[in-house]
Amino acid sequence: MIRALAYTAGKTQAVADEEIAAAIAGRARNGFLWVHLEGERGSPLLEELPVELPPTVERALTATETRPRCEPFETGVLVNLRAPPTEGNQPGHDPLMSVRLWAEKGLLLSVAFRPSPVISDAETQFAAGALIDPGDVIIAIASAAAERLDEDVAALGDRLDDIECTVDQSTPFSE
Repeated sequence: MIRALAYTAGKTQAVADEEIAAAIAGRARNGFLWVHLEGERGSPLLEELPVELPPTVERALTATETRPRCEPFETGVLVNLRAPPTEGNQPGHDPLMSVRLWAEKGLLLSVAFRPSPVISDAETQFAAGALIDPGDVIIAIASAAAERLDEDVAALGDRLDDIECTVDQSTPFSE
């Protein structure tokens, strides 16, 4: 599935599938475009878009195994984030999913193999006109992921504190 949202002259609008290629080509004069690819078909859809991506970026956007990262390039920045999936923790799936992002002037490409509420949250903010450039969207996605994971991270911290309390303080761990 592919979705695109445009921000032009202070207004937001959804871009029809058949108009995405033209919107990408005209983004330099028309504001900001966010194209989101979702599902296992992300790789072929990415290849159909009229975007010149560095080979490293193209591989990173379609990789099945990813780690969080942020890497600047001459023409943009690659960001990989982890977020909770919409369907929750399913057996056989990683409890977190990857949201892969490429940002350059006037364009944000995001790729996710599974749906996530953090994307829906950002799309809602975008439609309301609150996100007007690629950095705004990346921050919205990262903030929503952190907010949704906050309780889990706090619980892990509490568990770690409990484990630390059981360690004998007189035991040397290094000499």
